Amino acid sequence: MYRFLASTAPSFGSVATPVYVILAQTINADKGFDAYRVEFNKHFQAMLKAWENYLSSEASCEVLNDSTGGWFSQEALAAYVEHFNGKSFFDVSVSENNPENYYGFKSYDDFFSRRLRPSVRILEFPDDSMIINAPCEWVLYNIGWNITAKSKLLLKGQSYTFEQLLNGQFVDIFVGGTAYQGFLPPTSYHGWHSPVTGTIRKVQTVAGSYFSQSADDVISPSDISNPYMGHFPFVPTRQLIFINSDNPAIGLICYIAIGMGEAESCTLDSKVREGAHTGKGEDIGMFHFGGSSHIVVFGPNVKI
Repeated sequence: MYRFLASTAPSFGSVATPVYVILAQTINADKGFDAYRVEFNKHFQAMLKAWENYLSSEASCEVLNDSTGGWFSQEALAAYVEHFNGKSFFDVSVSENNPENYYGFKSYDDFFSRRLRPSVRILEFPDDSMIINAPCEWVLYNIGWNITAKSKLLLKGQSYTFEQLLNGQFVDIFVGGTAYQGFLPPTSYHGWHSPVTGTIRKVQTVAGSYFSQSADDVISPSDISNPYMGHFPFVPTRQLIFINSDNPAIGLICYIAIGMGEAESCTLDSKVREGAHTGKGEDIGMFHFGGSSHIVVFGPNVKI
């Protein structure tokens, strides 16, 4: 079955993380909680790299069509622009209205990581340094206030802490602050943008595991309805970007990009490096291949 998946791109309306669904019953079993954190991780990394290669190839364009399940079906096109006030997909996204050329995309991932046209994602109050802009097109999952180093942030009884989420970086600065977690559906734009104008203080990649589940998230061994949404910020590879706002009233914030399940590719923009200055709304990175999540952390001086 995996050989089939490794040469198949997701269709519109399908599960965004198909390998997770195949493995769900073993992941959700007692032995699976530990096995998927250590034993199988290095093997999955090689297997999923083969799938990523396929999703970056022209062959994966097979799903970029207007038939049922195609990413340019009428249902799909409506989903992309649900919140864009009457604009079409082609008004919003850098693309071509030409099915013979796969609508201007070179692969499934080229389509998934598509860019918005410059006039689309316009900043609200760009010159007001007290306004913090959303870094992604996201749906709110959870929010935590007055966090401590040992807070079980965004979890359901697990032992992971806020300190672990930040990988031990600048924890004291954020104690007493706020953090929110949002997720990006497969139909969303998957770019990340700086929420503030400021200087990048630190950039860190934290290595993780594929498919690790938590016993506290499982209703039954076959439960696949909530793929460890509360647990996974601490487990997959994640990208931390600490930005020191030019506005001292905001101070240091942290943007955390997180891949979901087999879709763990978080790519930084080439301009993102320690010491670089970034403007509010500027590109800082992109998710690839599948559904994703992010967390933004603020200090106690910022009231959200």
